[in-house]
Amino acid sequence: MLNSVDTVYHSRMGEALQIALYAREPIVVEIYDFHNRELDDPDYAINQRIGGRPPIVLREIERCTRIRLDAITKGLLEVNNGHVQFLHRTVHDFLHTREMDDFLLRKSALRFHPAFSLLKAHVALIKVTEFFDGVVRMPFEETEGDLPRLLRKTLRYAAACFEGHHQLPHVFNLLDELDDGVARMFAVNQATFYGCSQQPTSVFREILLQSNMTEYLCRKVAAESHYFDCLEFPPLMAACWGNSLDASTLRVLLQLGQDPNRPLPEISDWPTTGQSTAWSEVSLRFSIWCEMCGSPPASPFDHHLARTFLMYGADPNANILKSSVFTFTSFASFLMTCFADALEETSFRSYLRTLDAFITSGADLTTGIEMQSSFYSRRTVPHSAAWWPPHGYSSTVLEAYCKGLGSRLWTDKPRVKLLCQTTTKIMAQVADEDIDSTQLETAIRVAFPMATSNSLLDSAKRLKAGLDGQKNCQMSMQKRKHAEVD
Repeated sequence: MLNSVDTVYHSRMGEALQIALYAREPIVVEIYDFHNRELDDPDYAINQRIGGRPPIVLREIERCTRIRLDAITKGLLEVNNGHVQFLHRTVHDFLHTREMDDFLLRKSALRFHPAFSLLKAHVALIKVTEFFDGVVRMPFEETEGDLPRLLRKTLRYAAACFEGHHQLPHVFNLLDELDDGVARMFAVNQATFYGCSQQPTSVFREILLQSNMTEYLCRKVAAESHYFDCLEFPPLMAACWGNSLDASTLRVLLQLGQDPNRPLPEISDWPTTGQSTAWSEVSLRFSIWCEMCGSPPASPFDHHLARTFLMYGADPNANILKSSVFTFTSFASFLMTCFADALEETSFRSYLRTLDAFITSGADLTTGIEMQSSFYSRRTVPHSAAWWPPHGYSSTVLEAYCKGLGSRLWTDKPRVKLLCQTTTKIMAQVADEDIDSTQLETAIRVAFPMATSNSLLDSAKRLKAGLDGQKNCQMSMQKRKHAEVD
């Protein structure tokens, strides 16, 4: 059927269908109208003036696009309620086969890439859209509103271009135009803020930090050292508020000197912001609260983020509760996830690597834990919350770990192996810092079968004896040096 399309329109047909396949969702009809301009003006997105369009123009665009798509796709794409979509799901599935992918690729223009075409069309779409709902900015969350949502979608297409190294000089120019264009839209009230007042340039740049755009980010910061000064919050913090954190972006910001322990400045409308840091926000991703709040479980990616932050000086003993009264350190939050069902077996190895990073960075087992009363109403998984201090009391990190470890006899083999390896690392730290190990030894006897517990306790004794021997040797050497001096 598609072969019956006039050969003059083969490239238009192949590109239109590839765009629909790549988008994976209905596309606003203006996107196809903009793409159709590409033959006459490859730089149409750059040249497009900002400013809304009257409804009569939009209706005419929809009418013409419907006629054009019906002709070049033989009805496989249709226009409904201002959006272009496949006639039926089976059409999408058929066109998504390897044979049809190759067919559409042959019919399209030589350098055509759907991600780049969608990026270009979305840049133009943003410039001609009036955003009446207003941009809403709240700390600890992504910016909300129709404009931020459309910007995120646009930057996803840009990220795909960077990933495929496709048309990169043009992608840089389009993003520069988008950065400048969004600011100009606020100047003419084509876009506005709702319930807050910020610099217009901050909208695009904050979303940029959350969009896996490392190459563009590095280029902009190298050219303009104060590029992110327009943000109300530190760039590292803004990057951490995105729903999908990007390790490479965070690493770039840390390498540029962003402080992971820098408190968020106090803002009159949000008096609790001063206790929060970028590190505390990241810590919540691998926190024990994941299981309690129904969030996705900690993954190797989350653990990688933690190791990255610790490498650049994040404080393992920082309080993540945004409170000056209650305490729960980043290390405590991470350590206790070994008891949680949310920590899956596929993440055990990365958990142990990250535990090593915490210990190397100076994690403190003697820091206190005391939590707000509201947390105790969330105890939905008894064995995962068994380590909690009694309501109204505090305990050290080590005491809480011992309580969680000794709360039951662990029988699941992968979990037992994880807990044995975790406990071995804790025993080494206890011995090295000469902390009383009585409670830990009791917990080991309760938590594991006799053979396992005896093996762990014997290892602890050998470790303690070895460290005592090293200390005695060092003391003897010091005495010998003093004697030689005298």
